[in-house]
Amino acid sequence: MVVSGNITLCWVGPTKWILLAPHSEEEYLISEFEMKDSSEHDVSTVEISDTLQLFSIQGRDADDILAICCPIDIHMTTFADNAVTYTEMFGTKVLVLRDTHGFQIAVERSYADFINDSLHRILGKPLPVNHAGRPTRNH
Repeated sequence: MVVSGNITLCWVGPTKWILLAPHSEEEYLISEFEMKDSSEHDVSTVEISDTLQLFSIQGRDADDILAICCPIDIHMTTFADNAVTYTEMFGTKVLVLRDTHGFQIAVERSYADFINDSLHRILGKPLPVNHAGRPTRNH
């Protein structure tokens, strides 16, 4: 994983990369990739921004929370800062990214409620996400 400002590039397989960026940068970045001469390289750009819901797990207990949720070894010696991998969380495929503050979890939106509810049980409080993966409003 490489981070530059508010853009994160994740290598998730031999021929697969995921670029995480603010929604405001999306059109610009897509046009930049599409403008490059792809005749030299076998490159395609696929927009997946509407398919994923991101969760953030931060704080001193972040490692312990991930240890409950995921079967991977998230110890710093095996999954250091800027590490990224696909794994499962509560039996659901997720992308896990470690940063200096904790973890970012990306899951398909159709599973966001399930992950939210499962994390709610672990944390004892709901995360600010509704059934559509949108932030909830505090009333």
